[in-house]
Amino acid sequence: MEEEVGRETRNIEFKAAYTTLRERGNGLFDLVGKYVCGFLNSTEGGTLYFGVDDSGKVRGSLCSRGEEDKVRQIIDQSIRTIEPSVFPTSYRVHFCPVMEETGYLSDNLQVLEIEVYPTKSQGRLYDFKGHIYMRRDGSLQGPLKGREVQEWIRTYMETVTAAEHAGEPVGKQLHVLNMLLAAEQDKNKVLMQQVAAEREKNEALTKQLERLSQY
Repeated sequence: MEEEVGRETRNIEFKAAYTTLRERGNGLFDLVGKYVCGFLNSTEGGTLYFGVDDSGKVRGSLCSRGEEDKVRQIIDQSIRTIEPSVFPTSYRVHFCPVMEETGYLSDNLQVLEIEVYPTKSQGRLYDFKGHIYMRRDGSLQGPLKGREVQEWIRTYMETVTAAEHAGEPVGKQLHVLNMLLAAEQDKNKVLMQQVAAEREKNEALTKQLERLSQY
């Protein structure tokens, strides 16, 4: 029985799982850490689903009832790697059995749901394994470079301070912050393209000089 659960948004991410969740091991560990980190830094929270494809169709992940505890351990260990520390009350892990064509719930196909609750700013960005990740425009951004992180923090503090002085809800400023971060990332992309073009020119000039030196 094929079900749909909607579409991906900036607060919802789908991951189709083609192997058992337990066997994914480090892959599951890293994916959970990066996305949870990104949701925490958005301060709006979000939900990560394993066993749902990009179109929103429920496929299920191979995970028996007996393997749930092992998968929970992987998830908890991953989230404990995030700094600053994330309290267990900041997220929820839920296993939902998939309905089979027979109309009965499957014994080994489940959708794994990891819900991250909205958070208040900790005065710094969360990081996973020392790297900063953010959720923006429905995609995961990161790991962010030092310049991007510094710019984000500076802009965040300035925007929040201005909003507080104006008596505006701080949450409304998140959209502005995302736009500013996007602009900064676009600047970096243009700069990298310019550097690459300049490098190609230098390499071409070097080859030309080498040919001339042979005469």
